[in-house]
Amino acid sequence: YLVIEEQHVAVDAVPSDNLMGTVIGLEQSHTEADLMRVGNALPKRLDRSENVELRRVFIDWIRSSMEQVRPAGEKLPVMNSVKEVQMTLQERLREWPAQWMQEGREQGLEQGRKQGLEQGLERGLEQGLERGLEQGLERGLEQGLEHERALLCRMAALRFGAETSERLAALLANIADPDQLADIGDRLVQCRADDEFLAQVALVTRS
Repeated sequence: YLVIEEQHVAVDAVPSDNLMGTVIGLEQSHTEADLMRVGNALPKRLDRSENVELRRVFIDWIRSSMEQVRPAGEKLPVMNSVKEVQMTLQERLREWPAQWMQEGREQGLEQGRKQGLEQGLERGLEQGLERGLEQGLERGLEQGLEHERALLCRMAALRFGAETSERLAALLANIADPDQLADIGDRLVQCRADDEFLAQVALVTRS
């Protein structure tokens, strides 16, 4: 036995009537012209062989090779003779390049659609998280301000009475600065009279 590297041996080095030349030619085919050249040589080489089983094996092998590269959905006909193999190769090699290009375009479009969808979902998730965090922070800050306003009103009611507390609540309604609320809390402790305290609160709100 002799080991032959089919991808490296020169096709011209194989005798023209040797069937190994067909095998090597098919294995080294990279273009439509290469396959057509091998296909045209098939009848001359295989018809010389008296071994019917050998022809059958070659036909099955070539059909199997074509199955691996046929476009999706394409069905190959049953091939019982070398002539049928040659005709099928010639027909399919005229049709398949256009189908391969169409498959490539469809796959490219599908891949682009998937990537666009994934990017859209990813961006939507990011925007949703950002918006959720913003809303959460805004809501948390507002709740904190509401709690601080209520606490100041309660302290004012305890020190100066309910009427002062109600007037204070109206003044605090539009204050959204935690520092201003803290300043009002300091004045609530420092002022001795309700009128003085409310006047001080009015100054803070105007500032």
